Amino acid sequence: MIDSFKAHIKEAFFELQDSELLIATSGGIDSMVLSDLCLKAGLKIGIAHCNFNLRGIASDQDQTFVQAYAQANDLPFYTISFDTLSYKKQQGLSTQVAARQLRYHWFEKLIAETTFNYVLTAHHKDDNLETFFINLSRGSGIDGLCGIPSSRGIYRRPLLHYSRDEIKQYAVTHQIQWREDESNNDELYLRNYIRHQFIDEFSKLHPTAKDNLSNSIAYLNDSNELIKAYRHVLTAQLFTALDDTVIAIDIEQLIHLQPLEASVYCLFSTYGFTDSQAIVALAKSSSGKSLYSKTHRLLKDRTQLLLKLIEPTLAIESFKIDGIQPVTYPIQLSFEVIDSVVDLDNQSIIIDYDKLNFPLQLRKKQQGDRFYPTGLEGSKKLSKYFKDEKYDGFSKEQQWLLTDANNQIIWIIGKRMDRRFSVESTTIKLLKINYFSSTQNL
Repeated sequence: MIDSFKAHIKEAFFELQDSELLIATSGGIDSMVLSDLCLKAGLKIGIAHCNFNLRGIASDQDQTFVQAYAQANDLPFYTISFDTLSYKKQQGLSTQVAARQLRYHWFEKLIAETTFNYVLTAHHKDDNLETFFINLSRGSGIDGLCGIPSSRGIYRRPLLHYSRDEIKQYAVTHQIQWREDESNNDELYLRNYIRHQFIDEFSKLHPTAKDNLSNSIAYLNDSNELIKAYRHVLTAQLFTALDDTVIAIDIEQLIHLQPLEASVYCLFSTYGFTDSQAIVALAKSSSGKSLYSKTHRLLKDRTQLLLKLIEPTLAIESFKIDGIQPVTYPIQLSFEVIDSVVDLDNQSIIIDYDKLNFPLQLRKKQQGDRFYPTGLEGSKKLSKYFKDEKYDGFSKEQQWLLTDANNQIIWIIGKRMDRRFSVESTTIKLLKINYFSSTQNL
């Protein structure tokens, strides 16, 4: 197996040959075999062990065992002790998910703080089969059915090429010592149930059933790469970046894709949207309706869908301004008393100071807002102004207004001023208000 492992590293993980590698080592048979193989392959390794404190004294004995192995082989050793049950309770997670989050966060911290380049985990071929069935039972799409990736980010899994039986045979032949984790036999855990009950029965279907399934997973991975290439083509055709934060998708083109729901899933699943039917229904609904994923919002806006990353929202939607000191939050404004009218762009206005009723406020749109645009007669609904100016749904929500103490709009900031505050021949005191975008400074 050592010659096979060396050849596998050279062919599939060439980047590991000259890198410093942390091996996630629990003390179990898989991670101890991986550590031994890496040593014999001449790779530069260190040992990282997580003590999850879930098995009483046995957890501490695992830590002592792994530390002794690292010392015996003169390897750098890192360990951490987690209060996993408290973290599980605080976050509302299962024990397995809590432990996974804790260890991966710590591995990434180690990589950031040390000279190590990659973390090696000891997932093997049977783990991959178990993951396939777990995800299949949960109704996963093709991404879940592709199993455990051999490479992702800082993580590498060189044992995915080998079965549990091959790993155990190597351990016995080379007298590798390891620690048994009794929780691996607890069938209350779904993975253990699948391992001890389902996989054994599945293997009886055909002499090479497990190998055949591994091959099928490999075919699914190849198919997934084709889907990703197709997604890239579709995205280039249908997605248009309006700015750094908003993407527009033409609905007419979208709903004519075939097969529709599969294509919609392909396009939007990377943004956390997995219900294709809901997206199609949104595309056919009235403007203003939205769908949310954990990370993004999808908004119907006339003939297009607008996709935007969800950003932290402000706790309140209005901010009082007392006096004419500079404002730096939520946007940047400065106030300046001047002697005479000067040329302006839409980043500044000049108003009659004596027409103001303090305190002023910065706020977003409200139902029934109306203002008196400069250059026009009469008043205009703010909603009509937004429509005429072709604001999209997100732009309406993001537009700040400057109003006075009577809630009268003074300025649609950066866009249009209200003429009720305009300078006249009788004006005594001029006030210039400047708006600074995020790329400018006060």
